[in-house]
Amino acid sequence: MEFLIPIVVVPSALLFVLAIGPFRMPLTRWLNRRADGGDSPELREELADQAERLAETEHRLLELEERLDFTERLLSTGKGEGPAGP
Repeated sequence: MEFLIPIVVVPSALLFVLAIGPFRMPLTRWLNRRADGGDSPELREELADQAERLAETEHRLLELEERLDFTERLLSTGKGEGPAGP
């Protein structure tokens, strides 16, 4: 009967660790925010900075997509064949 304890406890503990794994970081952040007294102005400022950087990156990505589309159209028409030189 005593051999059942390791057979039940070890897999149960392993299952618990695996189940809580994906929630560990969000839970840790949530607990830290609660300990700090909620959303701080620094946190809000950092979030606004990140949102601004994301918007700039999206804008740059859209410009690059437009340039790529233009280049593909130019190459597909055959006008981009060879260097233009003397």
